[in-house]
Amino acid sequence: MKMKQKYDVIIVGAGPSGIFATLEIIKHAQDKLSVIIVEKGPDIDKRLKEKNFLSGWGGAGAFSDGKITLSPDVGGWLTDLLSWKEVEDLINYVDSIWAELSPEASYYPFDEDAVAELESRARRAHLRLIPYKIRHLGSDNTPKALIRAKNRIEKYAEILLESGAERIIVENGRARGIILENGEEIHGKYVIVAPGRYGASW
Repeated sequence: MKMKQKYDVIIVGAGPSGIFATLEIIKHAQDKLSVIIVEKGPDIDKRLKEKNFLSGWGGAGAFSDGKITLSPDVGGWLTDLLSWKEVEDLINYVDSIWAELSPEASYYPFDEDAVAELESRARRAHLRLIPYKIRHLGSDNTPKALIRAKNRIEKYAEILLESGAERIIVENGRARGIILENGEEIHGKYVIVAPGRYGASW
């Protein structure tokens, strides 16, 4: 692929964070910004053939059973940074995108009466039950959703696969690009780093 040397936005990593960052940018900018997403691993169909389950398009969870928990109570500490309502709104927004990408997915609300009984029993045992809703894409549908996301992204952004980022180019204290493992440089006004589980040490 013939790359430009400079982009408005460079996204490093094509796991959920990188994919959703790109989707959000192209939703608002469409073709007004030049965007490239750079991923160390292969495309999703190649990952299936090679049994590469950690890196590549879709990230480490691409072949999981695709259970997405929809509650600020579990999965992290966003409520340390944002209000409960803001986190809940963001979760609902992300869920709406997953619902678009995977209309086949099941949605599991919970039976409030049954949960109230279980919460009561848990309290009596000095435990806390955390009920939450789940969107279940399923292991068959998760790759399909990721392919749909890729198809949407390709309309407005470039995708560079099997090209690991080696270093971030910093100028005057700001990220201004990346150096690939092959030594090529890509410059940009903004750099979003989303290396995911596989690239956590990076």
